[in-house]
Amino acid sequence: MSGSLVVGVAPGWAGGLAIAVAGWWAVGALALLLGVLAALLRQRAGSPRAQVTGPSPAAVLNPRAEEARRHVLLGELLVGKYGFITAEDLELGLERQKLTGLRIGETLVKMGLLRKRQLEQALADQQAAERAA
Repeated sequence: MSGSLVVGVAPGWAGGLAIAVAGWWAVGALALLLGVLAALLRQRAGSPRAQVTGPSPAAVLNPRAEEARRHVLLGELLVGKYGFITAEDLELGLERQKLTGLRIGETLVKMGLLRKRQLEQALADQQAAERAA
């Protein structure tokens, strides 16, 4: 039963529900399910706290998701923070990157869309942001 999930729901005591879950990712799935059910019940009751609180569903099912979320994307820095390239330039670079296998910064420099000094500045900022997180 290592790769599957089995969920059983039955009437519980005091009018509640009993939920049984088995499988390799059962704990995360159960936490996600209970969070969604609680949010739906609060919403139905008209509670102002109708949103799900706690870790994101991705973080529950994949504990490394929170770590990945802290990663600052180089393309976001180049387009958003610095304005060194346009979103269209980034899209072109990403398409070329798929063909060459180079890193996005190297690809944009080779395409002439980004100067090497601009890339170095953005990479230094990216590393500083990730160390601070």
